[in-house]
Amino acid sequence: MTRLFRRDRAGAVSVEFAMAGTMMLGVTMGLVGAGLIGWTTAGLQAAASATARCVALGAPACATPAAYAATMAGQFVFPGIISAADVTVTLATSCNGATGEYVRVAIGGTHWLGSVLPAGQDTITVSVTACHLSGV
Repeated sequence: MTRLFRRDRAGAVSVEFAMAGTMMLGVTMGLVGAGLIGWTTAGLQAAASATARCVALGAPACATPAAYAATMAGQFVFPGIISAADVTVTLATSCNGATGEYVRVAIGGTHWLGSVLPAGQDTITVSVTACHLSGV
């Protein structure tokens, strides 16, 4: 009986694909997760930069900076990605080693990543900071 199984190669490709396919699926899901994190970070960074610039220039659209940041993040990533509570706007005397009067905008939180990424990656916190020289 065992001789029959040793000679019979039917189904060998299916078994090999099942083993390799499982690994390929894991790698693919990891790449998708990393891409989502990178895309979200880039969008939030752009929103933070736009908000810092708007506040520093004193534009009327930035009367409520946190709401403006949430709107910008909705345009760069998708609507509802952050709320005003996720945004901190402060005045700073330095930014990345440069001195002066800066507006600093920080956006942070777990956002929607916890509902999309697989277990183990669902606690990743995305935080970005941007500065802009006041009045320039």
